[in-house]
Amino acid sequence: VSGTHGKTTTTAMLAEIFKVAGLDPTAVVGSQVRQWRGSALVGRSDFMIIEADEYQGKFDYYFPQSVILTSVDWDHPDYFKTYEEYKNTFRKFVQKIPRHGFLVVCGDRADTLEIAGSAKCNVIKYGFGKDNDIKIKNHELRDGKQHFDLWFGEKNLGNFELELPGEHNVLNATAAVAMSHKFNANLDKIREALAG
Repeated sequence: VSGTHGKTTTTAMLAEIFKVAGLDPTAVVGSQVRQWRGSALVGRSDFMIIEADEYQGKFDYYFPQSVILTSVDWDHPDYFKTYEEYKNTFRKFVQKIPRHGFLVVCGDRADTLEIAGSAKCNVIKYGFGKDNDIKIKNHELRDGKQHFDLWFGEKNLGNFELELPGEHNVLNATAAVAMSHKFNANLDKIREALAG
């Protein structure tokens, strides 16, 4: 899970979904996750979910099968001297995804779409916009929780509930749902994990 913003939250959501769905992942997140009482999970499956940090060339050490790209805003100017240099590290990263893998990318942002153009694999766009593959619809705040429907093309994946505030977290959750759906996680288990 990569991006300037949202990668910690999205990584935690994705790993929790995989855990609840019985996919038994190993995961490393850059923060404490309440449900895990720590920042890592040790699973027995082949799934390894990591928060991929771009700083100081760390992308060079990752060889992803699939990637989530949440956002790209110039960060770490002490290391990346220009925004173009910063974007280039993400371009090189998504180019590492093999053709049989896939990139889940925020389709509501020009910068992430620009970088997605460098990928050689299948690209799945998510967001509120009508041109996305996974669309967020009927987003509302009700009973202190966010509720939203997700559509994958013409297929309604149903309604999802999230306690975390803000549209940015609906986007993060949608990225996690998109990746989980690609790995055939049960939709009811995905809903259960996000609601928690």
